Amino acid sequence: MIRLFRATLPALGLALLLTGPVVAATNDAALHHLQDRMRQDAQTAAPVPGLQNLPEPKLPTTDLHTEFVVETNAKGQVTRVRSGKSSPNATFNAQTYGNALQAFIRTESGQGVTGTFLLTYDYSAKTHAVRRDVRLVARGGDPHAVGAVEQMERMAAQHRSH
Repeated sequence: MIRLFRATLPALGLALLLTGPVVAATNDAALHHLQDRMRQDAQTAAPVPGLQNLPEPKLPTTDLHTEFVVETNAKGQVTRVRSGKSSPNATFNAQTYGNALQAFIRTESGQGVTGTFLLTYDYSAKTHAVRRDVRLVARGGDPHAVGAVEQMERMAAQHRSH
C-alpha cells in the first residue's frame, strides 16, 4: 500500500489547514488527534493585544475536485507536477497544487517509490473536509531528481543573493 505524507512547509501548506481538515489516504489516528488538538488550541488561545482576529474564511459552497499527475524520486519527494485538472475555484486549485508540490509518497514501511502518481483532492461542501488520495500510475523515473520544494528553495536563495 502506498501512503501519502506531506512535507512540513507552513508557508505553502497553511491554506489547506484553514479551509478544513486534510484527510490522508490512510486515516491515521495520529492525524485525527493532531487535528483535534489544533482545533482545541485555536478555540482556547488568548487574544494578542493590538491584533485583530482573522475574519472567518468563506468556504466553498459546492463540492470541488482537483487532480495532479506527479513524478517522485527515490526519497518519495514530488519532483514535478506533470499535469493537472482544475476545479472552478482558483483558491482551491492553488492550495491543492501547493500541497501536491510538497507531498512525499512512500510505502507503509516508509520506503520512497520512484514513479508517476495521480494525486486527487476532493472537497466536501457539507463537511468542509478535503480528502486526498494517491494512486500509482507507473514505476520508474529519475531516482536522483531534486524535489520540487528543494528546487523552489534554491531559486529563492539565488533570488535573494542577487
